[in-house]
Amino acid sequence: MVEKQRHSHLLSQRAGDIQCRDQGGSNQRLGRQQKKTEIDALAANKTWTLVPRTEANNILTSKWVFKEKEVIQSTGEVAKKHRARLVTRGFQQKEGIDYNETYAPVVKFTTLRMFFAIVANLDLHCNQMDVKTAFVNGDLDQDVFMEQPEGCIDPDKPEFVCKLQKALYGLKHAPRQWYAKINSFLIESLNFQSSPYGACLYVYNKDGKKALISLYVDDLLLASSDLKFLHFLKEEFSSRFKMEDCKEASVCLGLEILRDRSKKELHLSQSRHAAKVLERFGMASSKSVVTPMHRQIEPRDIKGELIDTSLYLQAVGSLMYLAVGTRPDISFAVSRLLNS
Repeated sequence: MVEKQRHSHLLSQRAGDIQCRDQGGSNQRLGRQQKKTEIDALAANKTWTLVPRTEANNILTSKWVFKEKEVIQSTGEVAKKHRARLVTRGFQQKEGIDYNETYAPVVKFTTLRMFFAIVANLDLHCNQMDVKTAFVNGDLDQDVFMEQPEGCIDPDKPEFVCKLQKALYGLKHAPRQWYAKINSFLIESLNFQSSPYGACLYVYNKDGKKALISLYVDDLLLASSDLKFLHFLKEEFSSRFKMEDCKEASVCLGLEILRDRSKKELHLSQSRHAAKVLERFGMASSKSVVTPMHRQIEPRDIKGELIDTSLYLQAVGSLMYLAVGTRPDISFAVSRLLNS
């Protein structure tokens, strides 16, 4: 026990000494700060213990990944959120040795639209929460070993390796382990029922209280007819996991949520995603047309310069995300482009 506490303290202490080699100036300081935040969270969660190298097999390595995420605030302004992740190189895993099953369900867009239709029709309160470091909450049912991460190597045991007690980002079965954990929490602790009409949709209907929860990995939408019960659910989540309360739902999976409760109306939009796609592929200044595609043009007959195939598929994939989200009117045109 003392050894675990000493190692947890070492993780937090060494975080400030990490050198962010792929950034410079103020970004370097920001990188060190975000790394420290991540390591503190891993230490508090008792993510691993140190064991002699002779006890390990198939030792994985890891790397630091920096991410910048745009968050739409309640005022409508867009703020940038920086985050550092310690990610294992999951491609080094071997099936049957350190993982078996990997499948984990997520909520579909059709289920999300049904969720929002119910919210609008019943005039439910709808809030949003985000699970911080979601995957590290998942319990591992097989032994997984990893080299000590850069920046937090124990000076007394530099040759030891980490035996993971919790899942880490990058592991092939991390999503499955996280889903098993939160699914058990929702059903056994909060008495929700899994809906037969859509994966990752949970229903509560007892004692005059109605509630819905939609889950997409670490993004949760909570809706209830009782505001006090909604706050109770948020407190329960916060007491069990490290959560970020996003208050009233405004953006979910790129869907912008525009709501007028006085008229029981709720509109979904992907205008920001569409604008980003146009800008990314150099079409921000292009003229708009009424129809998604000219009916007499075959995509394979279009003449022009050859382009990178991967870039073309990225463009079509971005359009597919729009089609399955809020723009079914472009589905046929996108499918033609994909099959051309």
